[in-house]
Amino acid sequence: MTVFHVRFVHFASVSVTLTFPPCAPPLKPKAEANTYPPVLEVSFVCVDPAFWGHGAGSLLMREIMAKAAAEGLPVYLEATEEAVGMYRKLGFEVVDGFKMPIPSSPGAAEPCELYREWCMVWHPQPASGSE
Repeated sequence: MTVFHVRFVHFASVSVTLTFPPCAPPLKPKAEANTYPPVLEVSFVCVDPAFWGHGAGSLLMREIMAKAAAEGLPVYLEATEEAVGMYRKLGFEVVDGFKMPIPSSPGAAEPCELYREWCMVWHPQPASGSE
């Protein structure tokens, strides 16, 4: 179920889903593994390479984070190596990661290369006066 999809014509888009992630143990202790809270899960963020480094991805994510904060929901995503820095600047924390072999490009010396992603979570700040 896609909760919303934000798109900047021709150069960037993001898709977000409300989920109860069974694969995000850092959100709760392992003893509570079957009681994960709902999160907004960022399915993908796409930015045309011609616009990398100009703030398009950050702008998309700030929109997602504002929606999540309004609902009191954390945001979960899996980031590529190249994107971890951007997400950290936005306040996301690395909570886990995974790697897997994938086929190399045609003509590569090795038949497989190691692909890695980082599991990251952002938690909205409590509203002032609610503590």
